[in-house]
Amino acid sequence: PPTTPAASLWTAWTTLRSQKMAANYNALYDDPQKRALLKPEAVWEIEMGRALSENDVAHAKALRNEWLDEAARIFASHDFFLLPSAQVFPFDVSQAYPKSIGGTQMDTYHRWMEVSIPASLLGLPALAVPCGQAHGQHMGMQIVAKHGADGALLAFGRAYESAFAEAASISDRAPPPGFGIDEI
Repeated sequence: PPTTPAASLWTAWTTLRSQKMAANYNALYDDPQKRALLKPEAVWEIEMGRALSENDVAHAKALRNEWLDEAARIFASHDFFLLPSAQVFPFDVSQAYPKSIGGTQMDTYHRWMEVSIPASLLGLPALAVPCGQAHGQHMGMQIVAKHGADGALLAFGRAYESAFAEAASISDRAPPPGFGIDEI
């Protein structure tokens, strides 16, 4: 199992994302008329990015590099790793984002998407596929591959899709029992 703490991935991702948001949208932020058109979450993220020090960014890059090294170790013995596609089931479209999950308050507007960070932080190819449902709500999972393995990921996704579609006619949209890489 991975040893890089999720909190380290979160710190690296939010820092580097805020830095990029500030760099990309400073001109909009600096124009009061345009800033007024930005959603509050974008303003917040730009302000976070503008407040970062060089040390903050260097630390975030070091954390990202630790995860890069660990991901390389994982992919030395595995073709893919799997993660849920979200931390919550679908929510009402009128809700911008979940404010809490399981009684835990979300400290940022994107905390509810935290499970996408392991792939996103490194720019790894990832594919979201259905994996089941509960109480009429669908959930998916991410299949994540190493850099350059896009074709293998798509082939695996296609095989999963075929098996999943066949199993869906038997069970309530759950993957077939024992489905794994060795069976493809």
